[in-house]
Amino acid sequence: MSSEVFNPRGIPAYTNAGVASTAFMVVGSGTIGTAVTLSGSAAFTSSTSYTVHGTNLTHTGSTTNVTYTSGTSFNTTAAGGGGGNGDSFTYIAIGT
Repeated sequence: MSSEVFNPRGIPAYTNAGVASTAFMVVGSGTIGTAVTLSGSAAFTSSTSYTVHGTNLTHTGSTTNVTYTSGTSFNTTAAGGGGGNGDSFTYIAIGT
């Protein structure tokens, strides 16, 4: 019998000790400077229960900084590399 935890969101996730987790991931795109809203099954528990990695598509030398507003919303800003508000970006968010 398997000891895996059922993750209704699809992709199995594990801790570094190999213990099954209920963590999940959300992927998407947006515009730097415009809030991203996560709803339904894409919503996380709180602003501290997930992390986002963003990639600026308009200015690839720019860093995408994230401000966590809540489990259902985050904001982005661009730093360096000529990036700024209005740039397109993609993201992956992982958490619980």
